[in-house]
Amino acid sequence: MSLKKKTPEGFGESTILRIGIFALYAIKQLHEIGFVHRDVKPGNMMNGANGRDRRIIFLIDYGMVRNFVVRDGNHIAMRKPRKNVLLRGTLRYCSLSVHKRLEQGRVDDLWAMIYMLGELYVGLPWNRLTVEKEIVKLKESETDENVFRVGP
Repeated sequence: MSLKKKTPEGFGESTILRIGIFALYAIKQLHEIGFVHRDVKPGNMMNGANGRDRRIIFLIDYGMVRNFVVRDGNHIAMRKPRKNVLLRGTLRYCSLSVHKRLEQGRVDDLWAMIYMLGELYVGLPWNRLTVEKEIVKLKESETDENVFRVGP
């Protein structure tokens, strides 16, 4: 069951911290093999079904994953950014760079994780908005203190 559906009323501080640790670890593992997820959100985080796995958070849904490294024999290099990039991800969680249609990188997965944790803990100011321009305006104008009001 996804995190979003499991507890729609929100999580406590210690639970948010544990989710954050597991989410960061899952994202780190994906980045270490040269991929960005591009759609980190509560619906793509699930806890295990049985035993000890019930306390572990897993990152799922790799449909929008893109590699950010290029391997040519023994040589590994960063992929060059594209000039024309479509928005990939969920408006509520994506970074301002994604809204600006810039190539997504590892930092954008981390911004999505931060927004995800903020939503699970206290909600986000743009939760009820669906128009991208309105969401961007709030993301640009709100301070971190206001967005994460009482977060850990």
